[in-house]
Amino acid sequence: MNIELATVRLYAYMTHRAQDEGVTNRLPIDFFRESLEHGIREVFGVVVDENGQLIADKENPKFFDYYMEKMPLAFLDIDTSQTDWRNQ
Repeated sequence: MNIELATVRLYAYMTHRAQDEGVTNRLPIDFFRESLEHGIREVFGVVVDENGQLIADKENPKFFDYYMEKMPLAFLDIDTSQTDWRNQ
């Protein structure tokens, strides 16, 4: 798995999902990177397969379907320059 690409995909998805739910994703990208590096494949209901693809969202499946159909490249416009989440 390409951890960097999977991290950006997951972070972008969670940022867009948070916006859709009317909240702000306050977790920086390092939180998601470290989760994947430690073998965690489900974060806040979002399931990532062994290839780094987002395959399901158990908590918000309707948004997942919308996102995958309408916004598959949305991760390209996300600012990933946040600092280490442990220092927030």
